[in-house]
Amino acid sequence: MERARTAKREILDMGLDDLTGLYEIIWRMNTLWPEIGVGEKYRLADEALRDLLKRDGVILIKQWDKKGQRHCETIAAEKTDEILRNPVSWYPGISDDPWTQIAYETTDAGEAMYSDFGKAI
Repeated sequence: MERARTAKREILDMGLDDLTGLYEIIWRMNTLWPEIGVGEKYRLADEALRDLLKRDGVILIKQWDKKGQRHCETIAAEKTDEILRNPVSWYPGISDDPWTQIAYETTDAGEAMYSDFGKAI
């Protein structure tokens, strides 16, 4: 249970200042819990992210770069399950042309959860 809470706190923290790639969640977990397997890290990340999405604490964003221009588009709530179930969404870059990545951002509601972490999560 403590790992689940920590995972949520870390996800919120990373998404406060900038868009954060989903792969960065796993990187953070590698630092926090080097002793657990990669499958367990993906499970923890997926469950925490889904809970935060359900509670409007984060939003998913598709970002891509084409011809040197960065573009971002919020992913509709009805598409998040499909996106999260696709293992490629958790990789640093989905394709080369245009380069594409799935990221997230902490919302105002998520920032409030993070500020009041002990009660909100």
